[in-house]
Amino acid sequence: MPTGEADGPHSRNVGTPATAPGAGAERGVVRDLEGHPVPDLEVVRTPGSGRHGEYTYFGAQKVFRSNGAEPHLPADATTPRATTAADGTFRFPYSHSQAYFNDGSGGEVTPATPDWTLPVASNTGTLEIRVEPAAWLAVRVVADEDGSAVPRFDARVGAALRGSEGFTATDGGFVVQWPRGARYEAQIDATVTIAAVGFAPETREVRIPADRASERIEFRLKRSNDTGTLVVRMIDAPASLVARPFDLEIRAPAHPRLNVDRRKVTRVSDGTLSVDVPAGSWRVRLRPADGWANFTDWEQDLTIVTGQSSNFSWRVPPTGSIRIEVTGSAPRDAWLSLSREDRTGGASVVPIATIGDRRSVSHVPIGRWVVALQGEDRRGIAAETVEVRCDETALARLAAPSAQAPASAGK
Repeated sequence: MPTGEADGPHSRNVGTPATAPGAGAERGVVRDLEGHPVPDLEVVRTPGSGRHGEYTYFGAQKVFRSNGAEPHLPADATTPRATTAADGTFRFPYSHSQAYFNDGSGGEVTPATPDWTLPVASNTGTLEIRVEPAAWLAVRVVADEDGSAVPRFDARVGAALRGSEGFTATDGGFVVQWPRGARYEAQIDATVTIAAVGFAPETREVRIPADRASERIEFRLKRSNDTGTLVVRMIDAPASLVARPFDLEIRAPAHPRLNVDRRKVTRVSDGTLSVDVPAGSWRVRLRPADGWANFTDWEQDLTIVTGQSSNFSWRVPPTGSIRIEVTGSAPRDAWLSLSREDRTGGASVVPIATIGDRRSVSHVPIGRWVVALQGEDRRGIAAETVEVRCDETALARLAAPSAQAPASAGK
């Protein structure tokens, strides 16, 4: 379900979780964004993405997607934990800290309650953690007929001004946490979409009022095997595009930017693309399933009738390619982005470490495109605008800091 593109950018929070400086780091202090100490807050030290529960930052929202619908960060008896004093300081038991870091993996200190989150962090003489108030939504997903947990499903969650992203969840639920500091409105309006194989997808609007710290909701998905068939014939498509695998993204007309389902497409012997779609009215998008930036696609509003086929033609527009060269040493946590110069449509954004040497983007619609290298905080490092022409390859050269000329003396 996640696509890594514009309406669901793999964006990051404004800071990074605090990283422990080493095995001997056992003391620290917790402050709020104004620098005031935060007393009586339990903190735990866990590996970077939680041996005790996987979570990911999407924009300003933090998604716990592998721990069911438990609002607290899971921990075991070996997890170093402490409670902050009146001045915000804490101290982990040395024996636990020492044993915990014997593997040299490092870790992070995080609040043990979802009522606080980590928007920024810094290491000073002691480990200093900055936190801000948070709200959270626990989502439980069960089958309607017997209440059993749905073991695996696709979800998409978004809240105004705080980001939106799709992901795969397990264990019958997940938890989303949003910051609620002065930078954001205290009231949270979120949209949650759930889709699972064999069930009808469902979308729900959820509000967490300013005077509530959390909300719990349950989706009771109804089984549905009623499908029709969508058949699409591509016209004027280059052989290289026809050979690529395709997915069909399915969206509710009321929420045209949120996928409620995503299905693999079958290539039929006559060259058409075929896929079974749940009965109902949908907005669908057909696009390549490989690559990190797939801008050539086909969208259509349609109604699928059980047991019937819907046939469409897609005249593929002219396209070219972009090859990206990054000189120097790109930061380990740098990101690549590709977007139209006129900003119509959205940008594809991806961590550069995840694509390695696969820095060519094929079947890009003709026109002017901006290729950018961004830091972990999403600030620009380098950018170049290229002209994509039909059946040609444009070259975008991005210079990482080590490859840029040093500033002249006296400037």
